[in-house]
Amino acid sequence: MIYQLLKRSIKIAFYIFYRKKVVSGLENISSSGPLIIVVNHPNTLLDPLLIASQIKRKVGFLANASIFKNKIVSSIFNYFQVIPVYRKKDVKPGEIQDNSQSFRKCYEFLENNGALLIFPEGTSVNELKLRDIKTGTARIALSYEADRGFPGTLNINTVTLSYSDSLSFRSMVSIIVNPSFKVKEYQSLWEKDSMEAVKSFTERIQKKMEGQITLTDNKKQEKTVLQVQKFYIGYLDPSMSRYIDPARSFEFRRKLAERVRDLQNTDPQLHNNLETQFDDFFSRLEDLKITPGFINSSFLEKNKSIVLMAYIFQLALLFPFYILGLITNYVPYKIPAWIFKVLKPDIEYQSSIYMITGMIVFPLFYLVNIILFRKCISNEFVWSILFLLSLPFLGFIVLFYWKIMKRFLRVLKFYFSVKKTDKEKLIKLRDSLSEQIRNI
Repeated sequence: MIYQLLKRSIKIAFYIFYRKKVVSGLENISSSGPLIIVVNHPNTLLDPLLIASQIKRKVGFLANASIFKNKIVSSIFNYFQVIPVYRKKDVKPGEIQDNSQSFRKCYEFLENNGALLIFPEGTSVNELKLRDIKTGTARIALSYEADRGFPGTLNINTVTLSYSDSLSFRSMVSIIVNPSFKVKEYQSLWEKDSMEAVKSFTERIQKKMEGQITLTDNKKQEKTVLQVQKFYIGYLDPSMSRYIDPARSFEFRRKLAERVRDLQNTDPQLHNNLETQFDDFFSRLEDLKITPGFINSSFLEKNKSIVLMAYIFQLALLFPFYILGLITNYVPYKIPAWIFKVLKPDIEYQSSIYMITGMIVFPLFYLVNIILFRKCISNEFVWSILFLLSLPFLGFIVLFYWKIMKRFLRVLKFYFSVKKTDKEKLIKLRDSLSEQIRNI
């Protein structure tokens, strides 16, 4: 009951936290029997919560042993079938890395027809590429089946997660669940050479996931891919925007990364020239504090007075709702950021802390808002419910209003502060890059 209640709460939180979730292949998850779900791991705590919230079955997890140090936390994790795995850095100097007990717990969980969630990269890092898959998943799966004479009951599903921006609120996420395969397929190879079976099993997982994830070799290449994607959508094909078609946008980014890697291998000079030019283009935009849309031909052709009046009208119309939204939502909205700043964790934990903290503080502050509303304005039940329902909408209005305000300030700067020569240089560089992209 507690699991289902938390699962529903998390689903609601994800609905608010992410602008869009693109989910495909959930029908590939079997409804019963022992199951291992293998997932890439770019976004720490949100990765297992996302998968668990989408799957009908109750799932167990493998997690780093370092998070089990606190007894209270450890007891909570044990209740939710979270099994500790010890990495080399989790054991003290001189101690042996021993996961035999963890493996036994996995076997017991699978024996009871459990669905076990494993992140075979071992660690979570905020980057596009897929890191090397560890052999632990293969060893658990093959040993489980081998100890039981390969009954063919254990299935494996690979799942890939892709985020438009894993650190940001109201970003997008793609979840692809692939068809399952049976561990029994490796029986003959296991009986001939167990090490080769583990290697082959692991390579199968690696290749399947690599085929669906944006792959880059390093952070510099990742930056180039994201810059080219933004440029292409902004000036060449807006239909590739994640706001129009998220699934198509994620696939476009994956193929774009392939093209960038190929170009670096086949024509390194052209690759380096483009990389430098894109850096120059986006650096100029950043220095001028404007966005790519300002030098889009459609914006440049718009009537200056009409643009300014449209912004002023929107800001004036929404201002009362903005003030009310600030009063009711500002403090709970800022608390997660304050907590993250105080804790100073790795950047990969930013969105996890934001969402989980938000799940706690927003309901508490909304309760305070309702109490104050009933005391100071009206204690009628209907009005109280209507006010409660309006609170999240007011919060979104604040975000929307602030977004419009920032755009308006940039528009003012672009129209009245940015020099004509700077605009002309950007347009010239835009046209040059557009032509080069079309030719590669």
